[in-house]
Amino acid sequence: MKVWILFLLCAGIPALVGAEPPSTQYELVWSDEFKGTTLDLTKWVYRDLGPRRDGVNVQECAQLDGEGMLHLVTKKVGDAFHTAMIATQGTYETTFGYFETRVQFQKQRGHWSAFWLQSSALQQGVGDYRKYGTEIDIFEYLVRYPEILHFNLHWDGYGEDHKSEGCKIEDPTLPEGFHTVG
Repeated sequence: MKVWILFLLCAGIPALVGAEPPSTQYELVWSDEFKGTTLDLTKWVYRDLGPRRDGVNVQECAQLDGEGMLHLVTKKVGDAFHTAMIATQGTYETTFGYFETRVQFQKQRGHWSAFWLQSSALQQGVGDYRKYGTEIDIFEYLVRYPEILHFNLHWDGYGEDHKSEGCKIEDPTLPEGFHTVG
């Protein structure tokens, strides 16, 4: 785990949006351009299907438009909000690297957009992040703060021992167009 990544990103705010790998020695080993109209299940899995917090994760809310765009849709169904989460757990996992996404942030209130790395052992233990890992939020975006991106580390599970540290940046261009965040 490279804890320094978060602190470097917070200190180097201009490098966050429009990000590039911190070294020319990085080599692309995995990507998805979202071609076609169905999610490539050799690369992705639907994560946490069913009720989650104040919403319901369903496959139908992860949609490809046939033009290289993945849309993670949130819609109200009865009294519940349906949305989607996708992950690479079990299809592509790594310990170190540089990760980025090109994203257009939502304009409607609802669930927040997030791109994170998470250890599969995070909820299994407390006290040794080398064994149990962390969650690294490459970004979290909540439309109620339209000009702010949040970056966080979470460790020691999500229960009473949960710990986190983070920072945020303000960028007035976030609500418009596409942004590359790494």
